Amino acid sequence: MTSDGRAEKRAWLPVSSTWFKAAGFNSKEVLAFMKENALWTEKELLAELVAQGNEALADGSNPTPLEKAAMLEFKKRFRAQLHGAATIDATLKERGERYGAFDDHARLTQELKAVMRVTSNWTKLSFSQREALEMIANKIGRILNGDPNYHDSWHDIEGYARLVADELLAAKGCDNV
Repeated sequence: MTSDGRAEKRAWLPVSSTWFKAAGFNSKEVLAFMKENALWTEKELLAELVAQGNEALADGSNPTPLEKAAMLEFKKRFRAQLHGAATIDATLKERGERYGAFDDHARLTQELKAVMRVTSNWTKLSFSQREALEMIANKIGRILNGDPNYHDSWHDIEGYARLVADELLAAKGCDNV
């Protein structure tokens, strides 16, 4: 054990580059997590990853379904810790405060989309145009149901409209301005 207790902290973690590779991690994620959580120094982890190499699992077999499930669960928790992600409850609470009750937003947005879909031009629109209008309807729903002064909602509307405008200019052979 190291004098700073890292060995105890990392005992739970099955450190093997093949395990991480099978779980779908990249080495930058692993290094950042280990370094941020003081589980390994970068030098220790790099040495371990190099020593393990990119070989297949020790016995050459694929992970069992149980091992795959464990890897997926670990991967989810690992990425949440790495990126400082809040729990889903905290995320839902934050979104509710920002955009209002989800069921109210869903009803409002679906009603806006339904009006768009029954117009005579809806079937003439490209997939990009339809998607942009639906995303704009979603943002309008958030504005009307939640915080109307939240800049990102307005900015996103501008962005979706810009994507279609640029696509139309490109179709005419014009440079995007």
